[in-house]
Amino acid sequence: MMPSGVSLVAIAAAALLAFAFHAANDFAPIDTYFPPHKIDVSVERHFTSTYYDARALFRARTHNVTDAKLYTLPLPGYEDVDLSIDVTVVPGSSARALVHISGTHGVEGFAGSGIQSALLERLSGGKKRSKDASTLVFVHALNPYGFAKLRRFNENNVDLNRNFLTPEEFKARIAMDPNQYGYMDVMDVLNPQEPVSWSSLGAIVYGALRNEFTYGSGATKRAVVSGNYHFPKTIFYGGDKQQASGALLQRLLEEHLDYGKLQKVGVIDVHTGLGPAGVGTLLLNDNLDGKRVQGVFAGGKVVVSGDESDDAASGYEGAAGKLCSGIAIFLPKRVQNVCLTQEFGTAPGFAVLKALIEENAMYHHAPTRRLPYAEKLRDVFYLHRSFQWKANLLQRGRRVFDQLEAHVTPA
Repeated sequence: MMPSGVSLVAIAAAALLAFAFHAANDFAPIDTYFPPHKIDVSVERHFTSTYYDARALFRARTHNVTDAKLYTLPLPGYEDVDLSIDVTVVPGSSARALVHISGTHGVEGFAGSGIQSALLERLSGGKKRSKDASTLVFVHALNPYGFAKLRRFNENNVDLNRNFLTPEEFKARIAMDPNQYGYMDVMDVLNPQEPVSWSSLGAIVYGALRNEFTYGSGATKRAVVSGNYHFPKTIFYGGDKQQASGALLQRLLEEHLDYGKLQKVGVIDVHTGLGPAGVGTLLLNDNLDGKRVQGVFAGGKVVVSGDESDDAASGYEGAAGKLCSGIAIFLPKRVQNVCLTQEFGTAPGFAVLKALIEENAMYHHAPTRRLPYAEKLRDVFYLHRSFQWKANLLQRGRRVFDQLEAHVTPA
């Protein structure tokens, strides 16, 4: 018998509230609750649970590829914990190259690493690549510190995808009003000055809603992703100089690509966290890039960064220092360069932002209690419990790689 005064509506409301609380704190895709009866090894064998396992798999797959050469670039200052950027080069034409990058945003690296492992496995045991085929360069864990520590940011709390600037551009960004794109309006919401608590959770929710009502829809996202170059302990901090990972990327491109003969380059930088779960969006820097690849990615979703009509691309008009901008800085001006960000959706935007805020607060204010929050951050960027998400990731990752390789390599 139902207790006196309790209605079905009240029970339903309580259940809905409990589910909303669970979803906000421990987001998981729906197929996590209804897993397949059998494990599909053809998918699962490409994915791992730690940076070190991901690197070991990348190295093992490289050793099975004919003529492939593996290079290990230790992260300066972190040799004692064995952090490195690993690079596989499969030689081909000196005139054309395809570069595939994982882990620019650290903890997002599980996805890109999985795609790289699948691509290297496909290349294994075959013949030597034709001299007319593009040279392939796989860059594993561009931000090894963030990958290993389950952080989006690097060893200096810098967002690498806001750090690819010239010295003059750094000066201009530092001289800019920090509230140019609304960051100061949400500064306290994004960067609590204390460990995570119930009160801080309420402040995050209230502050984000207040900002949306005050400044309009999308204001919070625009402020967040535009970042800042003034406050080193905050989220989306772009730094004040080139980071070690950027310098290593610049060096490895110079060493492994023949700039004197190079004519055409394609670059894929894999990210997660924006857009519907499992859906891959290809983000281009500007409309010029869009014209260059018109018709290349048949069946794919291609948008220009900052496009307000697209959930994954909107709000980025104020963002600077992205990796694709760095590629344009590094390469000779005459080289045709098609660089894109392959973004895979995961959790709802608020769940992602909440996880970023909480992990960063614990990193700076309660590091000994950070691990559960780091794992939650991993879980909103890497849906490791979802078979379907990983299957979609591999399918779209391979397809875009093949499409861009076909574009770079003449028939």
